[in-house]
Amino acid sequence: MKNRGMVFISILIVMILTLTISCATTRQAITEDEFYTYWTGTWINTDLHRSDWTPQKVVNHPTRTQDRYTAPDMPKACTHPYIFKDVWKDSKGNIWYIATSECYITPDTPIQEYGKINITDNTYELIYTLSNDPIEEWEPDNPLYFHLIYYRSD
Repeated sequence: MKNRGMVFISILIVMILTLTISCATTRQAITEDEFYTYWTGTWINTDLHRSDWTPQKVVNHPTRTQDRYTAPDMPKACTHPYIFKDVWKDSKGNIWYIATSECYITPDTPIQEYGKINITDNTYELIYTLSNDPIEEWEPDNPLYFHLIYYRSD
């Protein structure tokens, strides 16, 4: 009877360790070059409300800048420099990042951003807020965040 109890406890411990290890490996490190391969490019969504805060077109550059266009056929509205705090790949192959940015037009307004690039669907989804407080988890339904989805154009 003691042996059965020990076997059960051993199996339980192995299961818990396996689950813990598998969860810990879902966040895979990637190089900056790999990240920029996916982030760089032209992204468009004409279904977004046309505004400076929800541009319909963004062009991401490997120089860590983003050009924003209120609409695809309009002149560039502004350029945002980015500082990437963390970049990684999840178990599904999606590319994620946490970044800060600012607008040259309103330099006193800090921007915190959390983004995801779905390689399979060629979508670029992000949430951002005008704040000094970093976004620490993916909450697209949070009313304090702007939630935008773009589709690769190039």
